[in-house]
Formats: sequence, structure tokens, C-alpha cells
Amino acid sequence: AILLSLASSYHGAGQTIKAEKITNEVLIIDASDLLARYDRACYLAQLNRNEEAKEELEFVLREDESGFFTELIEDDENLAALREFEK
Repeated sequence: AILLSLASSYHGAGQTIKAEKITNEVLIIDASDLLARYDRACYLAQLNRNEEAKEELEFVLREDESGFFTELIEDDENLAALREFEK
């Protein structure tokens, strides 16, 4: 959780590439961490790496049993570019 907070801080400071690299490190430790995958998808979308972002989101939605991420995706501004991409 600390690493994801650090990544979020970097993203907020305009260092999205560094934030995405940190989420990659988290996923090396635990590939099933849905929040890390979700955050990584947001960062990838911001970096215009839309295909990779879509793959991450598809994984998250497939594994999300609670529906939490489904609701989160709808309002997330970081994913706006991806929603435009799908139109």
C-alpha cells in the first residue's frame, strides 16, 4: 500500500512514468493485486499506452468479484482518454 501511495504522489506531481514503474514493481511482488493493476491502467492511459491500459482493466474487471472497480472506472478522470479511445 505504501508503494501505491508513493506512485500516486508521483502521478500527482506529473511524474506518471515513474508512477507506472512503481506499480510494475508492486505487480512483480504480487501479480494479483487488483488495485495496483487498476492504478497501472490509469497511468498507462495517461501515457497514451491505451492497449496496455485496456489489457490491465480487462484483467481487473475479470477478477473483481465485488464490483468495486466496475464502479470506480466509470468516474475516474484518469481513464477519460481511454473512454474516448473506445468511441
